[in-house]
Amino acid sequence: MKRVFGKLAAIGTLLLFAPLICTAQQNGGAAFAASDGRGNIQLLWFPPAQQWPAGGWSVTDSSGKMFIPHEAMGDAAALAALPIEDADTIKRLPDVLGKPQANEKQQQNFINLLGLRVFSDLNFARALGLYATLANVSPGARAYVIQGLDAQGNPKGLKLVSQPVDASQATALPPSPDGVQATVDESGVSLSWNPPAENRALPAISCVVERNGSSISVKPFVVGTQW
Repeated sequence: MKRVFGKLAAIGTLLLFAPLICTAQQNGGAAFAASDGRGNIQLLWFPPAQQWPAGGWSVTDSSGKMFIPHEAMGDAAALAALPIEDADTIKRLPDVLGKPQANEKQQQNFINLLGLRVFSDLNFARALGLYATLANVSPGARAYVIQGLDAQGNPKGLKLVSQPVDASQATALPPSPDGVQATVDESGVSLSWNPPAENRALPAISCVVERNGSSISVKPFVVGTQW
């Protein structure tokens, strides 16, 4: 069994996380960066409710170098990679996210469900404008700044900052969960394991199950706080 962080093109891992959604909502959002050690940086971020910028995001590093002037929800190429139902959902989201909701609990539940999709499907995250990859990044440890933009494309409001990563050094994956137990019955094998140790800088986001070196998970398991 192997726990993974990001779907870096060079190393084929996968980026997800569930418990952190609530943390991101409570602490003003969250941004994560991972390096494959070959000059490629992968970024994933999630804003709190009521703070989704009207104009999308820009991406710079801690030195102020601009990497992405405008990362917006609903990019046509990103939508094309999704099933029609998901693409239609994302097309409707700007109206939903741009209006305050009368029922805060319902809105929070909606954001949490949206977060589960973001952290369990990078194509969905990209189409939502919350995931980006940077190529040919020069060596050196840098943080990455995700800046919200207003409807005119000007920097305004929410700013999310990742932990520093070095494009020349691969981000280490967290260790696999311990305490793995298997229970066999007539329907198959049930697996359970201990929750991963908390690391908010680079959280354990999901688990995949392998047998003899080959994945047998249809999709990664999004981790929870209790088992």
